[in-house]
Amino acid sequence: MSAPQINISDVASLARLTLTPEETAKFSSQLAQVLAYMETLGQIATGDVPEVTPPAQPALRKDVPSPGLPVEAALANAPAQANHLILVPKIVE
Repeated sequence: MSAPQINISDVASLARLTLTPEETAKFSSQLAQVLAYMETLGQIATGDVPEVTPPAQPALRKDVPSPGLPVEAALANAPAQANHLILVPKIVE
């Protein structure tokens, strides 16, 4: 199975990152190494590994109210905002 072709520049633009050509080449090489390692891991025989089942009664924390995130902190990284709301592009016609 061949490794999928992933355009590092497209992924960087989705993450709103600006990469230099050197960074793009470096990350492309690193991603290829990660994908090659994942392919190696996929060749490990796991047929005899028992299935993991969750406990009947999971350990849950107490449901205690706590203060939420302040509006300023929630909007700090928003690309566009107005009236304490995050503005997003219209995607439905």
